[in-house]
Amino acid sequence: AAAIDDAGAAEEQRQSLAQTEQGPDCVLRCCSFIMIVDVLVLLTASAACVVSLIICLETAKLAALALRVITVGVCMLLCLEVFGRAGCQICACLRKLFPVLDYWVGRGVLHCFIAIAMGGAGVKGEDENISLFIEVSSISMLAIGVFFTLGGLLCFGALERRHQRLAKSTENAKRELEDLEKRRKELQDQVGLKSGRLDSKQTLP
Repeated sequence: AAAIDDAGAAEEQRQSLAQTEQGPDCVLRCCSFIMIVDVLVLLTASAACVVSLIICLETAKLAALALRVITVGVCMLLCLEVFGRAGCQICACLRKLFPVLDYWVGRGVLHCFIAIAMGGAGVKGEDENISLFIEVSSISMLAIGVFFTLGGLLCFGALERRHQRLAKSTENAKRELEDLEKRRKELQDQVGLKSGRLDSKQTLP
């Protein structure tokens, strides 16, 4: 009877999982694509600031250099936070230290800060090509920041977190289903052994 109950529960969970897995989660896929674009923009901005620091280290003012360093640090912080979303446990600790990164509005504000810092730091002796590179990177960063801010105001961040919780609950249900399957097989083996012993006793003279 216990084996039948476990088999019925496993079948019900299998049917519910089949209903939830009819197709890929388009929301999470779109969010993953947005995060990939975000990382590329952040790495490009970091590279532009590092090149500017190396070339203008002796001619630029200390305040402008410090602003460039802060910009690179914030870019790396945001990149590590994205890696934490992807499953890196070490990087996931940043979300506990900086809970504002878990919200689209907070990310958007930080992106806009980076864009303003990149465009506002006047570095003397900077090459025109590097200045153009930094200007394009700051515009891209500002566009991403505005997108995140508007998306947060339109509750896209809440929608992403809801689908993440749904995906996590589906994974937990899969694990429970696997455990039920193992338990059902163990019970079936035990029932088979008991029935075999009874048959052997009945056949004895």
